[in-house]
Amino acid sequence: MIRIESRHFGTLEVEEGKILRFPRGLVGFADATSFCLLSHLEAAPYQWLQGVTRPDLAFIVVPMAFIDPAYQLDLGETERQILRLNPGEQPLVLGIVTIPEDPLDAMVNKLAPLVLNENTRLGHQVINESSGYRTRHVIREELGPRAREGENHVGAYPQEKAVIDAR
Repeated sequence: MIRIESRHFGTLEVEEGKILRFPRGLVGFADATSFCLLSHLEAAPYQWLQGVTRPDLAFIVVPMAFIDPAYQLDLGETERQILRLNPGEQPLVLGIVTIPEDPLDAMVNKLAPLVLNENTRLGHQVINESSGYRTRHVIREELGPRAREGENHVGAYPQEKAVIDAR
């Protein structure tokens, strides 16, 4: 077990096998190379990416597929090698969330997502340059109308049930 003295969550104990490694760090935080994902049922599908090597860092993240099911990631061969992705293997893509003074204006960074290989526990922040995405997409504007379980209406797509696990 690894012990983390987190600014936001107090003392955490995380199994070594649950640690995510970012060999090249994150943009602006080159020394932040180890993280863990923290899930809270009440906040699903949002999670916290808690720093291990930098316990002062914690980012709110959300699966990009939840925000934008049509999200396109330009993942080159170099990135696939860093992540050790096998041919055909799909990574988990997370967007970093920024919450301004008015939480209804929360934004997600679609330009520079965090890309994770859940099998190797390797991560890499990819700059999706040719995508036309920006660093600040207002989440409520990104989310279209969604059907609740059992409902079906024009312009809505079924919302996937959130599954919380100890990633």
